[in-house]
Amino acid sequence: MRVYLDHNATSPLRDEAKEALRIAVEASFGNPSSIHAEGRRARSALESAREQVAGLAGVPPREVVFTSGASEAIAAAFHGIVEKTPPSRRRIVVSAIEHSAVLAAARAAAARGFDLVEIACSKEGVVRADDVAAAIDGRVALVALQAANNETGVLQPVADVGEACARAGAQLLVDAVQAAGRIPIERDRWRASLLALSGHKLGGPAGTGALIVKDGVRLAPLIGGGAQERRRRGPRRSRPSRRSARRAPRRRASFRPRGRGSRPCAIASSRASRRRHRS
Repeated sequence: MRVYLDHNATSPLRDEAKEALRIAVEASFGNPSSIHAEGRRARSALESAREQVAGLAGVPPREVVFTSGASEAIAAAFHGIVEKTPPSRRRIVVSAIEHSAVLAAARAAAARGFDLVEIACSKEGVVRADDVAAAIDGRVALVALQAANNETGVLQPVADVGEACARAGAQLLVDAVQAAGRIPIERDRWRASLLALSGHKLGGPAGTGALIVKDGVRLAPLIGGGAQERRRRGPRRSRPSRRSARRAPRRRASFRPRGRGSRPCAIASSRASRRRHRS
């Protein structure tokens, strides 16, 4: 009997996602920006996918920006904030145990002149909210904190950090890749301005993801060249992949955590994998 437990790295493509992909390739090949019948059909499929992802994150569909994965979503969040932030806010705060995609984007911003503060975690792998809050003031443009660690599954105090960000007027980016489908995504309670998601961690196809951008948050597009995604991402969108990805979370079990610092079993399933995975 074949057993696969490394869902922190990736999940197999679910049958319903595979079928949605096939249907989309055959029936929704039009450009959703076109006004003819095939374009309208593709637009309908795309917006249906957007509604499904919005439902997973508990946000309005207009806040969903489709990306090629979580790494692009994170890069887009950092780039968008860095380009739009006023000169008075030139500091970024991240935890030292963020995914490498977050750390790379933060260090790239530091290379452009931003002050970078990296907050250490406790021996239990928890980033203390008080430590993060102490680093947040009126100079901070962006704070990044993962909802669940991709190596250990430890849950971080996102809501407490979100309160500190709200008081200081800083934006909060939450890497929710390992949390989605395992615990509830509570964007409003977390006070998050930005959320990163990945399709292949939920049984969807690789190369799919989303950046959730709260209404009112101004981002410069990482990839320009068009008015797609409300001018937040330029290239033509892949409807088959989006449609397939939105089917995957429907049957995803939600494993409730026992409390802060605990490890939901689905999140902790790949402790043997010591690499950091993201598509």
